[in-house]
Amino acid sequence: MPLAGVIESMSKTLSFKPGDIIMREGDRGGDGFYILESGSFEVIKQGVKIREVIIAGTIFGEMSDILGQARSCTIVAKTPCSVTHITQ
Repeated sequence: MPLAGVIESMSKTLSFKPGDIIMREGDRGGDGFYILESGSFEVIKQGVKIREVIIAGTIFGEMSDILGQARSCTIVAKTPCSVTHITQ
């Protein structure tokens, strides 16, 4: 199978509305990582907003996936956003 086909079979595009939780702090990693396609999200750690992400192409969730550790923060859609979820 060509590389493009392999990547396509491992990914799906998800849409979120403002306020939707994309991933939750403390959840077990290992289910893949995400790439922001459009929109923006907030990064919240222990109930405190620490960052807003607006740059398409930003990858998130990869460290807990690689290390098999719990998610270190919650990601909440700030605007309507689209992300690609890459699974294993």
